[in-house]
Amino acid sequence: MICNNSLVRQAMLVALLLLPSKAMAEVRAIFDTVGGTVHVSGLDATRRGKLLGDPSNVFFQHSTVQSRHSMAFSVAENKDTLVIKPRFKLRPGANYLLRLELGEVEKFETTVSVQTTRSAPPELVWHAPHNTLIPQNTLRLYFMFSEPMAKGQIRDAIRLERTDGTIVHSPFLNLAAELWDREQRRLTLLFDPGRLKQGVGPNRTDGAPLQAGQNYVLVISGTMKSADGEHIDKEVRLPLAVGSAERRALDPDNWQINAAKPGSKDPLVVHFDRLMDRGASTRLITVVDPSGNAIAGKVENDGYSWQFTPNNPWRALARLRIDPGLEDVCGNTMRAPFDANPGTIGKRVEAVEFEIY
Repeated sequence: MICNNSLVRQAMLVALLLLPSKAMAEVRAIFDTVGGTVHVSGLDATRRGKLLGDPSNVFFQHSTVQSRHSMAFSVAENKDTLVIKPRFKLRPGANYLLRLELGEVEKFETTVSVQTTRSAPPELVWHAPHNTLIPQNTLRLYFMFSEPMAKGQIRDAIRLERTDGTIVHSPFLNLAAELWDREQRRLTLLFDPGRLKQGVGPNRTDGAPLQAGQNYVLVISGTMKSADGEHIDKEVRLPLAVGSAERRALDPDNWQINAAKPGSKDPLVVHFDRLMDRGASTRLITVVDPSGNAIAGKVENDGYSWQFTPNNPWRALARLRIDPGLEDVCGNTMRAPFDANPGTIGKRVEAVEFEIY
């Protein structure tokens, strides 16, 4: 009898182990080149629900990466298919390990291959300041690319040259700490603040990276590549002419504000008295209604002028709101100049508002 019970237990264990294999036999994982997603078919609603409810049961990682941590992704459902969307594009020609934990003894594991397809070379879409003439103490530069770009290449891929071809030594701040946006398309490049501020150590020893009255070329090497490994078509050369430094605090009273006609959808146009930081002025200048709520519309901004076109006709009592964190291209704010004298404390500034009508 004991022998029979033992045999029964062994048979039940074998059956338990075999059932998942049979249940998982039709599961398939295919990479969708159009959407950049992995589609898993063959899972029943219960198993899909388990994975959707707890995505930690999904492991997805490059096959050569020795890590217990999965890459970042989201999980969704499309009809009877589980869709895994990686946060970043997968590498063409690479293999990825996919593992689905569905229970103590039920697991699906496979290799997902990404086909090798040559994508379009990345391009520089825009840069700011776009103006060729910039102040000597310009603090930030922005670059927007058509594709997500690889990290860790800026030190070698971007340089500043004088017109005679000599290279300006270390003009930028700590290129090892690259400032990309979430999608890795927009790069913020900072000139070394220590070399911009008058009288501090780096400024005394190395001088300002840019000198007023001189011309330079900002060079983006053709070796710069996207996250997919595609190089830009050719070297990009952006000419820069350098004017006098701007060391005044911001004062919106010096701006020219051209209001539109009430009841129309004509744009509101603001002309600045200097070159503004494109990112800050796009984000920190808004138009609000009498309740302080932002009015929906389209913003166009080239650094010297800011234009707002409302989605709906203008109504009375609309106001232009300027956040105190606003900066010009040299880092000057309404509180104080960026290059204020040592020990100077910037004044406390609240948001500034102008009645449009």
